[in-house]
Amino acid sequence: MKNQYHYAIKLSLFTLSILFTPLTTYASQTNVLFEGYYKLSLQGDPIGYIISRMEYDKKKNHFISKQYIRMQTANGISQESVVTNSNGVGTAPNTSFRPISYKYTSQSKQKTSIVEGKVLKQKLQLTVSDGKTAKTTTSPLNPNAFFSSVLAYVMLHKGISEGKNFSYSAISEENGKVVQGKAYIKKQTKVKNLDAFEIFNQFDKLQFISLMSPTGEIFSTRLPVQKLKIELMKTPAEATLNQKLPSKTLITLFGEVPSGKTNALAKYKPNSPMTQPQKTKVEGK
Repeated sequence: MKNQYHYAIKLSLFTLSILFTPLTTYASQTNVLFEGYYKLSLQGDPIGYIISRMEYDKKKNHFISKQYIRMQTANGISQESVVTNSNGVGTAPNTSFRPISYKYTSQSKQKTSIVEGKVLKQKLQLTVSDGKTAKTTTSPLNPNAFFSSVLAYVMLHKGISEGKNFSYSAISEENGKVVQGKAYIKKQTKVKNLDAFEIFNQFDKLQFISLMSPTGEIFSTRLPVQKLKIELMKTPAEATLNQKLPSKTLITLFGEVPSGKTNALAKYKPNSPMTQPQKTKVEGK
């Protein structure tokens, strides 16, 4: 997969995956906050799937985002995974949502790439490996940078409302570089009679549009220019087209084979109270 596609997939599923959930609710949450299976399509044809999960470690006050991407390319099957670990809400200045560590893995028939990053005293230590040899470097880290998985909280602290723009600096896990981005909350809309927001995002000159629930779950993301679409499905089978899941890989990454049931769409039932039309409270409205 081209890096720019991965940027969009990673950002669209993680950066907004918890956008409108009040921070105080996490005190009573344990472990998995969101989990879902997405179908990945190019020019209308299915080419793979994505499994996305957000976890909260209450004891450590850490947010852990995990993602697995499997897709068919011209050269065969390509697999990618990303795990990021960030601070939760801090009491001291500039301690909230700070990056702690991450691991990015990409594997295909042609090559294997593993990038591990650790933040040490405002410096990012990177170890890059091809599975045989490794090289470690250390470079200064922008004090305003964070993993894209916690962009939501930064936005939430600044206040959320329709028509609002956000500028941010996010770490690209593929190479450890800090990339500039912008997000724009355009309007409220509906998905299967569920409330949703239309979000425009630009990251490293790549533009994409997401539909998101008021609790921050991404229903779908489109890249109009590239004709790429990512869509949350009600069941794993719909996303994977009944393909056999790589159980060993998923257990290594997630600790289990994800069920994909911790999201609004998986719980969706026509005419149930949760799907009845209701006005969503938004700041400034």
